[in-house]
Amino acid sequence: MEAVKVDNKLRRQNIINRLFGQAEKMLDDLEGETFKTILRGEGGSEGEDVLDFIPTTDRRALIQSINTATNNAVTLEKVDADAGAEAGVNMLTALAEALGVRDA
Repeated sequence: MEAVKVDNKLRRQNIINRLFGQAEKMLDDLEGETFKTILRGEGGSEGEDVLDFIPTTDRRALIQSINTATNNAVTLEKVDADAGAEAGVNMLTALAEALGVRDA
């Protein structure tokens, strides 16, 4: 069971790193000199284009995606941060048992 916990912790850390990496890439896109996007042309055709500005809808979508990625990464970090408190409680419980302290 402990091996599964360790494995899941490593998996969460990998996901956290990847989410922050994606957020960094999107920030680079926001701050870049050019922006690659898909534009709809005549007759509904779509084509890739490079612009010297970011269209408002694309800018909004990038900012929302950055927010989502970083919030999810922080939420996952909290999962493992709580493990430290649990370890402290377990240590104090073991110490109390060793000293013969009983629940009041």
